Amino acid sequence: MKDKKIEKAEHLGTCFGVERALEITYNALEDNKNIYCYGDLIHNNDVKKELEEKGLVVLNHTSSIKKDKSHKIIFRSHGVGKEIYAQAKEKGMEVIDATCPKVKKIHKIVQDCYNNGYKIILFGNKEHPEIIGIKGWCNNKALIFEDINDFKAYENKVTNTKFCVVFQTTYNLNKFKKIKKYFEKYENIRFHNTICSATFQRQNSCRELAKKFDTMMVIGGKHSSNTRKLYEISKEFCDDTFWIENKSEIPYDYIKSSKNIGITAGASTPLIIIEEVIECLKKIK
Repeated sequence: MKDKKIEKAEHLGTCFGVERALEITYNALEDNKNIYCYGDLIHNNDVKKELEEKGLVVLNHTSSIKKDKSHKIIFRSHGVGKEIYAQAKEKGMEVIDATCPKVKKIHKIVQDCYNNGYKIILFGNKEHPEIIGIKGWCNNKALIFEDINDFKAYENKVTNTKFCVVFQTTYNLNKFKKIKKYFEKYENIRFHNTICSATFQRQNSCRELAKKFDTMMVIGGKHSSNTRKLYEISKEFCDDTFWIENKSEIPYDYIKSSKNIGITAGASTPLIIIEEVIECLKKIK
């Protein structure tokens, strides 16, 4: 029987921001034990388990920590709000800032515009830590919308108000294009394309691969926003799209008859996990 064709998307897997955060964290754990991290460093259960075994302690708030200058806390790649920095300082904690520089740029845009009288509009998932963090740089007074249809319900309140529009770094490219076109009619809006270039590349590569392949494997954590978007994009063009976290979730029964399988992966998926999945797929006859 002819071997299945297996091909990786041109752009996939960990982005610069995630790689940087991981490097910062692994280096910190070499010299220290029981370092705190504000929320999961990245949305990948395999990596999360490994980091916790090395001594990383995940927190969702700082209230339970006693004031102690020996404590260190990592701020993850998604970033945190201004108030979290203040809380860490009040506790006397040393901050190890692993916030992605591209997220930091959004924080500055939002803070500057808010201080100059602009109302902030965020497009993204309101429950995602990146959006929660961004909101914290405008006194938590941002308006948050999932897409352009969500915004239209609020549109009658836009008149005679200065607005600053920014996007979650992993926002869906097609949705972004619709929003950009819609906002062209407004003159009182500062429109910032804050989607990460790696997001554009991953989504475009995923789309092109899904158009050509019978089956698609999207590898990434189930809580990963950017992986979800890759899955949605792939599903548009390839019905047999499967979202898995690692090799243990490969749906063998469903893909035995597949002639070719495309592979993509979210920004929190290390190369080793991608390669393990591919090696398992190669063994299917």
